[in-house]
Amino acid sequence: MVAGVIALAPMPTIVLHEATPAQRYQVPVAERWLDRPAITAPHHDYPAWDMFVPSGTPVVAAHGGRVKIVLHGEACGNGVMIDGDDGFIYTYCHGSRTLVKQGQRVEVGDRVLISGGTGSAERPHLHFDIRTEGDVKICPQRLLLSWWRGGDAVPRAGATHGCTS
Repeated sequence: MVAGVIALAPMPTIVLHEATPAQRYQVPVAERWLDRPAITAPHHDYPAWDMFVPSGTPVVAAHGGRVKIVLHGEACGNGVMIDGDDGFIYTYCHGSRTLVKQGQRVEVGDRVLISGGTGSAERPHLHFDIRTEGDVKICPQRLLLSWWRGGDAVPRAGATHGCTS
């Protein structure tokens, strides 16, 4: 160690890969609601992203796939879980209403939910998480930053806590 330099533990990282044409991604809300602090703000004690948007904001599929389940009630409130074409599960919660049916095919950018404040939400927002088929949630912040900037990062492995970029 160099005198006067403090060694810090490495930050959790996510492995980013180039997407194939079949693996397109985008942020799930309109860009006008986004900025770097909104994406990278410290989060709960679990891997997810909450974006505070007004009730009625359209929410779109971040990646194409098939609707696994449409949720009504419990902590998620009105929500949608999508089995992504990339093998990950994408979850959108707290909507005022869902716009898809179980088993329906969705493409990246298709409207899946209208934002709201249902379930355990204390105010209107979108809760978004990405998890493996084994139900391990990964931090979506680095992916969201890539997609927001027009990148094509693909979830493969990633941090499961400390979810900031």
